[in-house]
Amino acid sequence: MPAVSVRFIPELPTETDIAVLDSGCVKVVNYAGVVADTPNRRDAGRLVDSFVEPLFQYGVPDRYGSRPARSDIVRTEAWRRFGVEVTAIPIDEWRIGPIWEEWLLTWQQIVEAIASGEEPLPPVVEVTLPSR
Repeated sequence: MPAVSVRFIPELPTETDIAVLDSGCVKVVNYAGVVADTPNRRDAGRLVDSFVEPLFQYGVPDRYGSRPARSDIVRTEAWRRFGVEVTAIPIDEWRIGPIWEEWLLTWQQIVEAIASGEEPLPPVVEVTLPSR
């Protein structure tokens, strides 16, 4: 089964690579966080709180295809059988590279959306399949 890498881009690409997987499974890892030393600590805290509250965590498997971070959330039989434990890694500026400022702006918009009570839009991603 080919590996797939996904990275953030600010808008939809002009074209995408598409592949059909007729066997195996796909592993998707989602990261979210707050930038260190943010000037808006109150809303950053509210964002983190919204990520760990039970109703959000319960919806994680259906929305994002990964297990809830909390161990006290009820899991379906499918997630008990097929879920995979993952450990998040810190994201440093060097990992994000030339789109660091766009990344910061995106997180600022997410924090403002959460603060206003809006449901944030899902991120746009670019999927690149390795050549065979």
